[in-house]
Amino acid sequence: MIDAQSGEDGWIVPLAVTVALFDDPEAAETVYRVVKPLAETAGARPAPGNPLWRAAARHGLADPELRTAAVSCFTTALDALPRIGASPAITAAVAAFTDRYVLRGRCPADDLLAPLTGKEGRS
Repeated sequence: MIDAQSGEDGWIVPLAVTVALFDDPEAAETVYRVVKPLAETAGARPAPGNPLWRAAARHGLADPELRTAAVSCFTTALDALPRIGASPAITAAVAAFTDRYVLRGRCPADDLLAPLTGKEGRS
């Protein structure tokens, strides 16, 4: 959820990615083609009963298909941000998040788990 991100500026990245993917026609078309086949695996059952939702809840970006889709969404958003007039600071925030988490198959919760497990998290 956009409003459930931690930190003072935790909402910036999810909001910037969402705006880029919805407002830029090229980005919207690109991610539609990427996520449509994945979304079709959900079947007719609504969340939380469908297999796609369960895979996302259980595995997050450790799931190869979800990770591929997330990488595509974030890199597409990064390409679109300058086209929609995003500031360099917003673009840099999305780039940093993409590198720190998405490309590595991680999420911010992995940072919280690292001290408990002694591991950096998924990769």
